[in-house]
Amino acid sequence: QLQQLISLKLSGFNIVDFVCSKSENAVKDIYKSMKKRFVDDQSCPTDGVVIKYNPPGGLNKYGSTAHHPNDMIAYKFQTLVKETTLEYIEWRKGREKFTPVAHFKEVKLGDNKITAASLHNLNIMNQLDIKEHSKVMVTLKNEIIPQIVSCSGGDEEISIPDTCPVCGTKLKINDSQEVICPNSECGTKTFNTLKKIVSKDGFNIFGLSDKNLEKIYSKYKNVLTENPFAILKFDSDQLIKAGIPDYTAVVYEGRLKHQNLNVTLDKFLIACDIPGVGKQVARDISEYFDNHPEFNFKDNLDEIKNINGIGLKIYLSIKDMLPSIKKYSEYVNFKSIEENKNIQKNKKQFVFAISGTLDKPRSEIEKEIKEAGHIFSSSVTKKVNYLILGKDFSRAKEDKAIKYNIDLLSGDSFRDYL
Repeated sequence: QLQQLISLKLSGFNIVDFVCSKSENAVKDIYKSMKKRFVDDQSCPTDGVVIKYNPPGGLNKYGSTAHHPNDMIAYKFQTLVKETTLEYIEWRKGREKFTPVAHFKEVKLGDNKITAASLHNLNIMNQLDIKEHSKVMVTLKNEIIPQIVSCSGGDEEISIPDTCPVCGTKLKINDSQEVICPNSECGTKTFNTLKKIVSKDGFNIFGLSDKNLEKIYSKYKNVLTENPFAILKFDSDQLIKAGIPDYTAVVYEGRLKHQNLNVTLDKFLIACDIPGVGKQVARDISEYFDNHPEFNFKDNLDEIKNINGIGLKIYLSIKDMLPSIKKYSEYVNFKSIEENKNIQKNKKQFVFAISGTLDKPRSEIEKEIKEAGHIFSSSVTKKVNYLILGKDFSRAKEDKAIKYNIDLLSGDSFRDYL
């Protein structure tokens, strides 16, 4: 990292300020000096500092999620806080939950004029003890997201909605203290599923913006509420009748005919809009079942619990949606991402994790594990069966493996186990 930054600077590029050190105190000092420069002196908007692993191969060593690399971490600055007065709470409806959003008298933080902030769920509202017309202290989390950090006063409790304004169903409060609509056929859920179906991570269908989807949903509400995947059978004439431009409708129909409704299992899972199932989880499920074209959720549901990284909450989400998933699957043809002849069908799969440096880059070792039909884990959890120890392995990971009764393998012998 250091060599890259120096090379860029010598080549005439502007680079961010940095320091390279093994000292924890140096990290603390640079944090303090950056905070003074960017927050206290307000030289320019900055939300924090990033600590990165300097030697090469950091990404291979620590891996990444679908969202971020694990070889760096951000430390955020505590920012300016100002007081204002709460005016009202709006309950904003998403896919199935209602998010409380606080609206307050305008307050200026830096160059930003702030009038609202999300309260997320009832737990946070209770922690803040927020009431009607409270005095609230507002800040910008990470210099971007408006957030209420405390409140005082107020004259009455906040009222919580009891029925869904879209479908009229009685609302519930779940274990996470979120206000939710339990009706699986609520119009808002249907519309959100439509967005997932046509999204880049789903079927990647050109031209169907939210505005166009609203027109289609408004025209064919009954059909799409019963099964949102019915949109995949619509032809250009149906879309034109809904008010979609001719060109967009024709391209849409052509795209679907070209795809022949073929979709990989991971993209189908994303399109189903299952709570908690994003790109990485969908990919993990798909790889676990070898992207099987004839995959059946009902028959394989219990196996999903064995997949590394999938907890009870996601498992229950999938279980609850089984009837809908089965109904959706009738509109698609599953295809494999790639044929892998090395994988023996019905063979027991094991979860492998790595600590230290081996004879190949970590990405290649991960590929070997997957090609042998097993599962790679970027961290040591209870679901790991084997921890491969290479040169300069982590003693903490070794201790964790011993605690969880995980078998330890040397960097030379693990291939015999594969």
